[in-house]
Amino acid sequence: MNSVQVYIDEMLEPGQLNAMKLLVQGIPHVHNVEINNAVPHEMIVDFDAHYNIPMSIIAKLEGQGFHPDIISA
Repeated sequence: MNSVQVYIDEMLEPGQLNAMKLLVQGIPHVHNVEINNAVPHEMIVDFDAHYNIPMSIIAKLEGQGFHPDIISA
């Protein structure tokens, strides 16, 4: 299993963070999404070793109008 840390430019409310978490968890091969309410701009995503999952995360979030960046893999 691999992990990636994603930075979200937008400041989101707890309800929006939960909706984003559910959105990312719906991507095939994603197993877990962790968002710390104390650091609401960052999320950790655990996924199967699959070459395009980080780009799928970025595409999914950009499709919803967010501005994500991968800050560590």
